[in-house]
Amino acid sequence: MGKARWSRIKVVPADTVVHMILLRRLSGFLMLVLGCSLLVESVWFCHSGENEVQASSRKGREAGAALFREKGCEHCHGVNGVGTEKGPDLTTIGKRWKRAQIEQQVIHGGNGMPAFGEVLLPDETKSLLDYLSSKKKAPKQRGVEHGAD
Repeated sequence: MGKARWSRIKVVPADTVVHMILLRRLSGFLMLVLGCSLLVESVWFCHSGENEVQASSRKGREAGAALFREKGCEHCHGVNGVGTEKGPDLTTIGKRWKRAQIEQQVIHGGNGMPAFGEVLLPDETKSLLDYLSSKKKAPKQRGVEHGAD
């Protein structure tokens, strides 16, 4: 080797070399542990009910609309959830409330509404939530037809 190349090489004590190797291995291990913990955290976050993103299908929303009629929701909330004296308007509930809030209200009730957690099966609850969560726009107002005199 040339003299210039040897001048760039530094002599490092053996204990420093050992410390550097241990530090690299330890940092690699710590990175592995950190990566695994982030992976576990992200999986937990994705599967926790509070932050879970629910996709609703058209079939699920239609089943939810049928349940809305069959389980007596229309009795208090009116046809298509337009509201009555007994229950509030739900035509835009999906815009105003998060899915978790709607689920809490349906299952546990409150504010004059009975709890339906023990009445609905899990798939019925999901369908009803699909339906209510999709209600983001108020129905178009139809003009009142006047009869001929």
